[in-house]
This record gives sequence, C-alpha cells and structure tokens, in this order.
Amino acid sequence: MDTRTGTPDGPAPRRRLLPAVQAALLVGLLSASSVGAGDAAVESGAAARASRVEAGEPWLDRSVVGKVHSQVLVAFKVAMELVTQSPSCNALFSELGADGAATLLASRYAAATKSCRPGAVAVTAVGQSGTWLCPGFVRLTSDEAAVILLHEALHFAGQTERPLDPAGPSALEINSRVRKACRT
Repeated sequence: MDTRTGTPDGPAPRRRLLPAVQAALLVGLLSASSVGAGDAAVESGAAARASRVEAGEPWLDRSVVGKVHSQVLVAFKVAMELVTQSPSCNALFSELGADGAATLLASRYAAATKSCRPGAVAVTAVGQSGTWLCPGFVRLTSDEAAVILLHEALHFAGQTERPLDPAGPSALEINSRVRKACRT
C-alpha cells in the first residue's frame, strides 16, 4: 500500500470483502470494461466477465499492456495455483474473512497513473479492489510477482500495513508471511 499517494482514481473503497460466491457475481458490477487475459479485446457485458472468472483469468484494465500484461498473466496463474493448492496460503485470507481465489479474481489490475514511491512495485489501498502496478513490477521474477499479487490481494481483503497502521506488519513482513505460507 502506498501511504503517500494512495489510489486517487481507483475504484470506490469497500468496507468488507463479500463471501466468495457474491464476490464472483459482483465482479461484473465493479467496472464498465476491462481487458480479458486471453486477448486484447475489451470485455463487455456480464457474460464476458463471468467467462473470465470461470476461466480463472485476471481482471486487467486497458492500461495494462506489453511486458506488464505478460508479467501479470504469468504471476496471476502462479498466485491462483498457490492459493488454491496450499491451505496455509489460503489461510492468510481466511484470517481476514476472505477467500484467496475469490479475492484474486475480484482484484482489478491497472498501470499506475501517478508516480509510485521509490521501491514500490504495486499499490493497493486497504479494502479496495484496484491494484496499481508500478514500473518496477516487470523486473520481478514470476514467483516474486506472484508474491506481490498475493500481498496486494491481502490489502483488498483488509490487511493493513505500517506505517499507515502502526500496529500492522511492514510490507517486508507481509511478503515474508506470503512466502512462508505459500511456500514460494
């Protein structure tokens, strides 16, 4: 989470994550359009969004192109495999009252439109589905990028972070918890 810049043009904040089934159904209501993971066509209508969720593909904004697009596709697949195949990985989300796969599927990825703070590779405000991908995201390995997608999805599910929450874990501590629980 970027405590300096936040996510000024991101989706409206959500106070709680809905149960997995409701989250999957609401994916279609959160955006008028997004890019499907399988091609560059703009998603339109509830049927296309339902198809994306059923296929387990990420919700990509039209701003995610080129190397960032490719990196998200690979990292998202890795993250989904980790959260669906590792009970300890999904437990990170369960502790927050969420389901890991549903949270990833309801997360929306967009290219950062504002300057990211130094060292940041992604930004998600707590309780918001929008994840802003910073330029440094493309320099990560697929496994590192998957850890970041899981880290950001935890923010969507309600995980706070220092310094905004003085009692919360640091970004490095969250990454360490993800690596340990998801065995990456």
